[in-house]
Amino acid sequence: MDITIKDGTLFRKLVSSIKDLTNLTELTFNSEGISVQCMDIARVCMIDVLLPPDFFENWDVDSSIKLGINFENLNNILKLSSKSSDINILYDSTKQDKLLINVSESKTRNIEFEMILQNVEQDTVDVPDITHDIIVYLDTTEFQKTIKDMATFGDKCTILINTEDITFIVTGDAGMGKIKISDAEIETISEDLDGDIKFTFNLKYLTKFANSNLSEQIALKFSKTVPFCCEYMLPIGTIKYYLGQIENEENEEST
Repeated sequence: MDITIKDGTLFRKLVSSIKDLTNLTELTFNSEGISVQCMDIARVCMIDVLLPPDFFENWDVDSSIKLGINFENLNNILKLSSKSSDINILYDSTKQDKLLINVSESKTRNIEFEMILQNVEQDTVDVPDITHDIIVYLDTTEFQKTIKDMATFGDKCTILINTEDITFIVTGDAGMGKIKISDAEIETISEDLDGDIKFTFNLKYLTKFANSNLSEQIALKFSKTVPFCCEYMLPIGTIKYYLGQIENEENEEST
């Protein structure tokens, strides 16, 4: 296996994001690209990533390969390089315990690291094909700032959505705060929606999703019956995080 990522900025951000949720998981390399489907350490949220062959400058993968990766170690290796460096990843089946990573920074500087692969014991996660009732498209920096502001005052965030705007609500020792965003693009999938739809989520996970900052625009997908999805809008590939709701009587009263 021999693949090259031209200007690995997005890949570095993705690795950093995954290591904040789970330290040890499998990467799958096959004809569809690189994929990750796993739960976080606490088994609260789900990660679903696919980077197809077109994402890469060079893609030479002959067969399906699953490699156990310590993402903390991989993140530390990638931090040795500058943002615009190319990343070359090689795997030799005769050296099954190592992954070779080359980072080209310039004509005079090259980083080579043999990373030890891990044995991963985890349940297989198959992400179902989910249809959500409503999708909210936001500028990623606006979503990031909003969640950061919410996290200052509490650990849970209630989100109200209608066809015109989305409102983020937090309640804590300082009181209750609301941030309403009226310029979001809101797409309604279900015809059964009437009035405000309300959801409550753990801000710890929303903060991790928002801090990934993997694209300029983000899609927030909501439904009453399936997990919330935070999807980064990439020109090539998909990066999705899934999170279940929190039932919270206090938020019912505060809204």
